[in-house]
This record gives sequence, structure tokens and C-alpha cells, in this order.
Amino acid sequence: MVMTVQLIWVLQFKFLLTFNQLLPLFQIVLGMSLMNSSKVRQSIKDKWVSKNYKVKEYFDTAKQHSYYPFGKSNSSNSMIDPRNYYAFHSYFEQLKQRNTTQFGLFTTWLLNLEDQVEGNVQIPFNVNILDLTVINNIIYSINSMFINYNQTEIEQIFDDKLQMLYLNSTNFLASHVQSGILNTHIDISNPYYPSQYVFYMFASKNVQLLNSNLDKLNGCAKEVAKIYDKMLKANATQFILDTAKFNSNKELHWQDFLGNYANKTYEEDNTFTTIMSLSILVNTWTTTQVDKSGNLKLYFDPQTPQTVIDIIDRGMKTVSKHGFFEKSNINAFYSITLKTYTSQFYYPMNVHKYLNGTEFNPHQGAQDIVQHIAGVDGIIDKDEYEQMLKEKWYSHETQEKFTGFNVPRQQFAFWSSEALTFSYGMNLLSKYNSIDRSNLNIPI
Repeated sequence: MVMTVQLIWVLQFKFLLTFNQLLPLFQIVLGMSLMNSSKVRQSIKDKWVSKNYKVKEYFDTAKQHSYYPFGKSNSSNSMIDPRNYYAFHSYFEQLKQRNTTQFGLFTTWLLNLEDQVEGNVQIPFNVNILDLTVINNIIYSINSMFINYNQTEIEQIFDDKLQMLYLNSTNFLASHVQSGILNTHIDISNPYYPSQYVFYMFASKNVQLLNSNLDKLNGCAKEVAKIYDKMLKANATQFILDTAKFNSNKELHWQDFLGNYANKTYEEDNTFTTIMSLSILVNTWTTTQVDKSGNLKLYFDPQTPQTVIDIIDRGMKTVSKHGFFEKSNINAFYSITLKTYTSQFYYPMNVHKYLNGTEFNPHQGAQDIVQHIAGVDGIIDKDEYEQMLKEKWYSHETQEKFTGFNVPRQQFAFWSSEALTFSYGMNLLSKYNSIDRSNLNIPI
């Protein structure tokens, strides 16, 4: 079992470095920050632009490798991971019933099957995949573009196809937050980010950015802002309020799945999860503005519920307490897709062949993660899919129920960074200390 996990970790990490959306996204957002900072020398900006700042080229590549389930181009762009398809199949079936033709979503990998070089350049499992948190991040880069670019540059990049992907992906996120998929099957809806708190954290960064810059947004971006505002102030806020806990010292905190095993709680991810939860609330219910002295200040939305403000204040007492960061600072920030029994490829597929094109029997035997192409191409008819759910895939029943992480004898690799905990913690403390409540009739 350990050897299998290590092999998969090595394979996925190899591909991650080159073709995952994250690296170019971080470059774009960092580049935008550099370009708009008066404290960065022009020579540094020029050097960055010459090496990293190909924003249009990135978005052209993202459009090229997005998921188009109704596509007729004879490419793998209409194919998606069968685990993903199960998680989202009801949504896709509704699109088909409405005779939708123009539809696309941002994917995780900037690569498709036709681009692969066997043995050298391959997508994990030879099929692209959707991850709701990755989609969040891509949307954040577009939102940053609206705020930091001039109109001429935006018009060069933001064409009809990118607008379609931008709106489709935003509506897709909101729909699946409302559907409860983060609770029922986060293992295959967020295959690389196993934590709901991380998903909502990235979503809250979007809503904070958009709500703080509404005057810079065009009509399309303002529509996205409304969707995010509703999603964060309703679903995300309620999730954070519902999962709040008190320890024996009556300190308010939050915890995720790490360290909760065999009916014992080791509180290994409490620090990180508490910081995430409070950051989500602060990002959701405040906007950043420049005050009369030229300093950045955060202001609560006048409609912020008193309960939310009280929770933030009480949680910050926990974070500010001496010794808070002396406990465990680990986190399950990122992971491989094969985690639990329910995240294996035991789901219906209509593409089942080797890289050389020879088909295999998808109902029997075991998966060859290097040579097999296992996916769903296009949209399967609803009644047909219901029948396929009753069949076995790779000799296993379809895994319709997620049984949770930390399952006995099921190990998986994840990425943890204590530095990330400290970084987000310092960011939260800075934001909280920058809140100006003068617009509220609330004591400081």
C-alpha cells in the first residue's frame, strides 16, 4: 500500500510541476501586484515582464485545454475524468435537456490527450479533470485582470470564448456549492484540494477582491461579483458558523479531518483551520478601501450580522493568545486524487482504451494508471447513465457514497506547509488590525 501511494505521488508530482494551472496563475497574480506597486523599481518590473508576464498566451492556452462536453472537434476536450463526471453528472444532464451547445469549464491540466508524448509528457491517468478549487483560482486571475489592467489590454485578452468560460465556471461553482457536493463527495469534486475550508478561502479571496473594486468591473465581472457575494454570505458563512467549536478552555476554534481518527481527536490541523475560517469571514464581510491618510483599511458591510462580527472577534482572541502557533501547524492543503476507496476509478465510463487505441474491458481487472485512458466523452443520456451506475467498474461497485477521510488502512499523500499556516496567520492578524468600524454602530 505504501509503495503504491509513493508511486502515484511521484507520477502526479512530476506532471504537476509543468502542466497544472497553478504555476502560471501565481505568476500572473504576482506579476500584476508587481506592476501596480510604486515600491518596485522599474528595472525589476521590466525583467519580470520579459520572463514571466505572458498573460494573453496563458489564457489562450487555458481556452485551448478547457472542457467542452458538447464539442465536435474530435479532440479529447470533450472528455473528462469518470470520477468527476459522476460528481457533476446531474448538472451536465440538465444542460443537455436545455439543448445547451455553447458550454465550457476551466480544467486542471494545460494539456490534452493529443499533446501527450508517451513516457515523457502525460496527464495523470491520461484524462483531464475538474477541481472546484482550481476553478476558483483561475477565476481569481481573471478578476485580478479586470482590476489591474487597462481597457485596451482587457479587450485583447477577454474575448467571447473566455467570457463564456468565466461565466460558465462561476455558475458551475455556485450551483455545486448549493448542491452540497462539498459534503457528499469532496473527494471527487475537489480531487486535489480535500479541505472545504481551503475551497471557501479561495472563494472568499474572490469576493473580497471584487467587492472592494466594483467601480473597476465591467458588466460581466459585476455579474460574477453578485454570484460570489451570494455564495459566500450564504453558504460559506453558514458552513463556518455551523462548524465552530469550543475547547475545554472555552476558546473558539475550528478543525478539519487531520488527526480525527478512531474516535480520537489529536487537533493536528486546528491552527490552520481556525485561521482559514476566520479569514473566510473577514474576506466575505469586509471590503478594502484607502482611507483619507492613504492607508488601506477594511470596512464591514453595514449588513453584516452581529453574530458574524461576534464570531470573528471571539475567534481572534483564540488566534491572538500567546502560544497559539506553538501547537501543530500542519495542514492538508493539497493532495493526490487517489485518496480513499471512493476516489478510485470505480465509476461509469464510455471511453476505455489503451494509449495505442486498443479497447479494454472496463468492468473487469485492475486499472493501469499509465497506459489506460478511462473517461467520459460528451454527455451520457440520463437513463443510460442510471443503468451504468448499476454495473461494476474495474471489478468494483460504483462508489455512490463518500465515507470520509481518515478511513482505516487507507493512506494517501498530501502536501503540508507550516509556512503556509504562519503566512495566512500573519495575513489574518494584519487584516483584523486594519478593520475600521466607524461605519457601524458597534463598539471596537
